[in-house]
Amino acid sequence: MYQSSLRRAIAYWPEMYINFGIVDGQHAYGESPAPMRMVSSFDPQLFANIDDYAEALLNGNGYSLHKYTPVECAQWLEDFSRTGSMCLESARSTVADPNAPAFRRLYIDTAIQCRLGLFFGCKFRSAVLWSIYRKTNDPEAKSAALEKYRSARQAWIELAELASVYKRLTYGTSSGHWSDRIEGITRDIDAMEAAAFSSVTDITTHPGEAASAIAAALGRPTRPDAGTVHTPPERFNPETSLPLFVRVDHAVIAVQLYYRHVNQAEPWQSVEMTRTGDGFRADIPAEYARTIYPLQYYFGVSKGKAGDTIVPGFDGLLASQPYYVVRSVLRS
Repeated sequence: MYQSSLRRAIAYWPEMYINFGIVDGQHAYGESPAPMRMVSSFDPQLFANIDDYAEALLNGNGYSLHKYTPVECAQWLEDFSRTGSMCLESARSTVADPNAPAFRRLYIDTAIQCRLGLFFGCKFRSAVLWSIYRKTNDPEAKSAALEKYRSARQAWIELAELASVYKRLTYGTSSGHWSDRIEGITRDIDAMEAAAFSSVTDITTHPGEAASAIAAALGRPTRPDAGTVHTPPERFNPETSLPLFVRVDHAVIAVQLYYRHVNQAEPWQSVEMTRTGDGFRADIPAEYARTIYPLQYYFGVSKGKAGDTIVPGFDGLLASQPYYVVRSVLRS
């Protein structure tokens, strides 16, 4: 009872968090599904969880969910981390006094963040590979999951060494030091190494080799060019339906419209768009447009074997609005 209460009291602290287990039976946060591969993002409409993504990969199209994948998120973290490290080393080679306290603070804190990004990038990939292993029993997936998890642990060890200049820290109900967390990471890795699914089980949805899924989990994800042109309407009339049209290139075979009131308490709606001429068309129904809220929407664009993509989606800096917003003619 005491341990259960303590578990619930521990705050999620991603900068120095207590390791969330990939393997069943390891540490989890009380308000989250467990293990980590089952956890949803804060925005489950746009970001796939690990198990769902692994299933989509094994079904032949990891982008078919029309969501950003864990491997894409891992690549973003890895790219930003490596770019940050390069810029940091460049700064250290050009600054007048690299031992000056102000620069040392900047250097240490930024270096910790860069390795933290590498940790999570490697861990996301490991979790995807572990999910592939559970669904296929392919030993290559397990080996790759362990290798990525060990790389994640090495990044954490390095950031803990950098953070040796700090004493024990406290955040909300959590406290400790980066070095305290290594044991939990190692425990999860040991559990992964010890676990074995040597025969087909009720969780083995795709028994056999999974070379293409493993390659996708380890590779650099690329989506096809959307090949679309869309001009969002300036306003919508809450008394009528809102027609939407997206022009597409010849490779697009289907488009799904996702829409919602700009109200996070409401679920998203979706409808398959109808091909017409050189594009696809769908209407947001009049009864749905009868609202005090603006409308937001985006498209899931399918290009067959080339994959699927999201329009408008994020830009290269992840700083753009990944959907369109239209306001009512009755409101400013």
